[in-house]
Amino acid sequence: MPEPDSDTILQAIRQGQSLAGWDLRHGDFSGRDLQNADFAGALLDSARFDGAILDGANFRGALLQETVFLQASLKNAKFSLARAALARFDEADLAGADLADADFTGAVFIKAKLAGAVLNRTVLAEARLDHADCAGVRVDGTDLRKAVLENGIWREAAGEYADLSGAWLDRADFSGANLPRLSLYGASAARSLWRQALLVNSRAGERANFAGADFSEADLSDSSWQDVDCPGGLFVHGVLTRMRLAQSDCGGADLSRVRARRADFSGGVFRKAKLVRADLFEATWSGCAIGGADFSEANCYAAQFLGAKADAGTIFRGANLKKAQFAFGNGRAS
Repeated sequence: MPEPDSDTILQAIRQGQSLAGWDLRHGDFSGRDLQNADFAGALLDSARFDGAILDGANFRGALLQETVFLQASLKNAKFSLARAALARFDEADLAGADLADADFTGAVFIKAKLAGAVLNRTVLAEARLDHADCAGVRVDGTDLRKAVLENGIWREAAGEYADLSGAWLDRADFSGANLPRLSLYGASAARSLWRQALLVNSRAGERANFAGADFSEADLSDSSWQDVDCPGGLFVHGVLTRMRLAQSDCGGADLSRVRARRADFSGGVFRKAKLVRADLFEATWSGCAIGGADFSEANCYAAQFLGAKADAGTIFRGANLKKAQFAFGNGRAS
């Protein structure tokens, strides 16, 4: 249909008319009150909605490439199945919005509010979500590969199979998140917060960086992390049961009182790590560098330290070493 003029568009919106199929590309709706407007299926590429009020608006299946929503109010808006690559939502309020099954590749949500939004199966690859408030979002199968989430709030986010491979998560807060089977290959998450998060069966590798990250009381059971960097990380009171944390750098990390039964730390670096009162029942430390590590009062029952590299500063004072196997590569433990 021909491109409608602004009066025709606004009249259609006021009358609750569907704009499906309307060609609204490059239109300027900035500052307009468009609450509950029905833009489902509309062509809106490169349109502008700066500062517009769009609470409850319907953009389901709309074409929104490079569309701009700077500081717009989009509370409870619907974007499912929309195609919004490179769209901009800087400082927009999308609290409670539905973005499920939509494509936001490369979109920008800097300082946006997405608390309680639904992001199930949403494509947010290479998107910018730094400083965004995403507390309580749903992320089942969400694609966040190479996205920027630095300093973002993701507390109590929930969903299985979210993919954060190659993403930037430095200083992001995932405390209390429920994210089983999360993928973190090659991610940068220095000083990020994961306190009391549920991360069972998560996967990480390719030198993912968790330097100084806080996993206190988090559950990492059955996770497979290999070749990752966790120097100075905090795992106090965490659950690492059957976790594979092999060939990783955990120098100076605090694993005091962790439950790491049958965990595999083979080939890792744990120099000066704290494992005081840790439960390391049948854990594997083969080939690990444990110089200066403190295993005081730890449960090392039937643990394996074959080929581990200890030194005079390695401490096992008061540890349960019954049936533990030792064959240190150099030095002696005290």
